[in-house]
Amino acid sequence: MTILPLRHSSKLPAIMANLPTDPDTVPTTDPALTEPAGGVNPVPPPAAPLVRHAGLLDRFLPGKRRRFARRVSRELQALHASVAQAHPELRGLDLYRRIAMERLQTTPEGADALLRKADENFAWWPTTRELTFIDVVHMIAIEEYHAAYPQSAWIRADMARIVAEEVDHAL
Repeated sequence: MTILPLRHSSKLPAIMANLPTDPDTVPTTDPALTEPAGGVNPVPPPAAPLVRHAGLLDRFLPGKRRRFARRVSRELQALHASVAQAHPELRGLDLYRRIAMERLQTTPEGADALLRKADENFAWWPTTRELTFIDVVHMIAIEEYHAAYPQSAWIRADMARIVAEEVDHAL
């Protein structure tokens, strides 16, 4: 199958109509490929190629992801300001834990799990560094996006760039 650039997309609907549901499975009606050596095939071959609908166009429509990441970033910055004002004694991980607890309506253990996940994903590679508020916002945005759109594929590098543009680096 040939992947065409978007500007030459006149054949895109025909290509999309022929995509299989499972990328590891190519539907076929060739008896040599669908019938077992014994002769009787317990599973009939598909009548037509199956179409993957959920999430297919998401890669061509990044605006939804951008708006989602920007909204979450702004909301978390506002929450950071209110939590920091209400609890001026909290700094660093304790402040991030409190923000995660309030945003996700979770227990301290649930917030710690999210902070651990953010630390493992963003603060360990390519170099080890301290967890930042941007890392926490990035992880919460990814988790909330997956919860809101479970069928969508996600490119995390896009989210990192958007969150980094929206969140104040001094927080």
